[in-house]
Amino acid sequence: MVIPIFATFYIILKIIFWADNSLGVYFKSIFGFVLPGFGLLATFIIITTIGYLVNTFFGKPFFKLIDRFISRLPYIKILYSSLKDFSEAFIGEKKKFKEPVLVKINSSGLMRPGFITKNDLSILNVPDMVAVYFPDSYNFAGNLFIVPRENIIHIEGNPTDIMKFIVTAGITSLEE
Repeated sequence: MVIPIFATFYIILKIIFWADNSLGVYFKSIFGFVLPGFGLLATFIIITTIGYLVNTFFGKPFFKLIDRFISRLPYIKILYSSLKDFSEAFIGEKKKFKEPVLVKINSSGLMRPGFITKNDLSILNVPDMVAVYFPDSYNFAGNLFIVPRENIIHIEGNPTDIMKFIVTAGITSLEE
């Protein structure tokens, strides 16, 4: 998880430095001075323009082609498919965290909030169990537990608000 984050920031910083060093010379020759932060502004404009052009002119076929190519690369496809599934779990049309629950941890009433990710675990030969993801507070991590169905209490509410509630350790207020 650390590698994609640092790689992304590294690439963005490289683009900013390239824009400062390369485009800054042209800016100075035209206007006669160097504009601090021009690399950041140019990077924003470049990324936005590329995103607009790709979505406007190439669209889904372009992304499907790249997806198919990366999905066939040995070892890289494991990383790519994991990151793709994880990002789709939070955004897009295939959101996975849409069934918030409370799970009874013990008989004293201790409960933990989470999200059902799989209702049918017959493939694991545990038909009366469900897969529940428990996000960690102040972290982009969590744990997956296989939980008896009778320990599940469904929560009514917006899954996004409940995720914020969990991730912020209960500090974020829940809307009624």
